[in-house]
Amino acid sequence: MTEQPARPAMTMREIRTALGYKTERDAEPVAVRTLTVEEHDRAWHAAEAAFGSEGADIGTVVNAILRAIDINPPTAADEETYILRKRTTAAA
Repeated sequence: MTEQPARPAMTMREIRTALGYKTERDAEPVAVRTLTVEEHDRAWHAAEAAFGSEGADIGTVVNAILRAIDINPPTAADEETYILRKRTTAAA
């Protein structure tokens, strides 16, 4: 297999254009709901605490935030299924 030459980095504007967005506003995600002030506060403090933990990685921080606002993160089995499906799709 031959090695592909590295592509130059794209700007966010170029990415949005490539995806077919006409304006920057088109690319803004639509919020399903807004966090309450209390949920935001709990998430903020959970992130601070998780980042301060030794060996904390992004997964630890995200899971701490989700739990702080009463959202269950996916199970290990769900994540494994997702990874396998993603690999199968990428290989096809």
